[in-house]
Amino acid sequence: MDCNAPRDNCQGKISARLDFYLYFVTELIRLIPQDKREGATLILDEFGSAATQRTELRRFMTARSIPRSFKRILVKRWEALGDGLLDAAVGARLEAMRPKRQQSAENLDRQMGKMRSAVDAMSRDLGDRAWCNGEAYTLADIATGVALAYLDFRHPEFAWRDSAPNLARQLQKLAKRPSFDHTQP
Repeated sequence: MDCNAPRDNCQGKISARLDFYLYFVTELIRLIPQDKREGATLILDEFGSAATQRTELRRFMTARSIPRSFKRILVKRWEALGDGLLDAAVGARLEAMRPKRQQSAENLDRQMGKMRSAVDAMSRDLGDRAWCNGEAYTLADIATGVALAYLDFRHPEFAWRDSAPNLARQLQKLAKRPSFDHTQP
């Protein structure tokens, strides 16, 4: 980092970047499934669930003079949840398409467990809010809607709606949007 300012000011910039980096890495690690974390370095998440992250993130950014534009981290978290759900759903689909004698019940169970975990996390984080992140339709809602619609399309036996009625309402609302309606399989 090129810093020609007085030493204290330079250290402040480094500290702010380090704080952001540590937060970002912490969030990424939280999104990695537990079984893939083995042997990795664990950084503890100081913020708790996504429901409290919005307030805590504002405090964190304000205390460290980080610009508010980093709020997009929460949207990226929703994107990662959607991507993870899709990865597991595609993995389960591919396993189920193999000839019966070549299928691995263990692999299928692992993928289904990841799907359940992702749906549970999405449901918990959405709570009773109208949108996944903030007060408007964002990329977080698109990622969530696409992943849930794929579950309905390729895994109708996966009863995610029973355990996550708030996500079912969210998908129903999203399905009325032309962008979702015109891209139904």
